[in-house]
Amino acid sequence: RPQLVEWYFKNRKNVETTLKHDFEGLTVQELDSKLSKWWSVINPEWRERDNEGRIVVGGDGEGSWDGIHKPGQCGMITVLLCIRWWFLRVGDDNEQMEKCLLLLSDVGAVLEDMAYE
Repeated sequence: RPQLVEWYFKNRKNVETTLKHDFEGLTVQELDSKLSKWWSVINPEWRERDNEGRIVVGGDGEGSWDGIHKPGQCGMITVLLCIRWWFLRVGDDNEQMEKCLLLLSDVGAVLEDMAYE
């Protein structure tokens, strides 16, 4: 999982401080890669993945959400925290903004599906 998750837990789960913190050497591109891989690990095996192992948003696959691995004590909040940190640092990089919003929409769809399952 991305290093900012560890930092968040070590700093009393303070969202505001975590969002303001600049992690040395962590670029939006690196977070994109780490977060996408982590999101893939969290998701059940039945979700479609691309050649790089990333979840295919809107891809094929059906199954129960019981297989989702809820990450740590704060569950999906840590995923949303990472997406927010990423979003705040994208700037004018349209490609990264598109990837960030695509992941956010997938997380939202998963949470909605889980709520109605």
